[in-house]
Amino acid sequence: MRVHQVIGAICGCLVGVSAFGQASLPTFYSGPWNGATLPSGWTQKGLGKDYSTNYDGEGGPAAKFDGSGDWLKISFSGKPETVSYWAQGNSLSGDYTFKVQESANGSTWSDVVVYNTANPIPNNKPAQYTNSLLASSRYVQFIYVTKATGNVGLDGVHVKGPALPNIAFNPPGTTNAPVSNEFTM
Repeated sequence: MRVHQVIGAICGCLVGVSAFGQASLPTFYSGPWNGATLPSGWTQKGLGKDYSTNYDGEGGPAAKFDGSGDWLKISFSGKPETVSYWAQGNSLSGDYTFKVQESANGSTWSDVVVYNTANPIPNNKPAQYTNSLLASSRYVQFIYVTKATGNVGLDGVHVKGPALPNIAFNPPGTTNAPVSNEFTM
């Protein structure tokens, strides 16, 4: 009886985990963020009301990271190559830390890039960034680790996988073929 309970609990956990889904690469989203239904594989916690400004000119306005511990996570299938995004500080100053991280399992995270006073996010206007990812990664997260003064805006997040190969036929063949509806016995 106990074995059946354990198996049932494991199956229940697997169903719960798979309910969140994964994004297929490439995956892109550009708002709205707070209170919106995010694409499959995208989750957030703690984001404030969206900014009224659209940083990348697509989708909706930018996400607002306005407290320590706010995060956006993307779970995806496939081997990633890069993550690109638009970011802007909004009265950002002091000893803040905002990180982009990656993970193969969703629990052990490695820094892709750390923004702080030594590597600041500009306050004047949004800037586009592109960072390389490990092929083994299956998660990316943006996290406002430590808030000092101000907030971080994020928009136009794009996780890309390998490009499709170019295929050329040499010599070039015909693009049409004869078709017949005759049947001989």
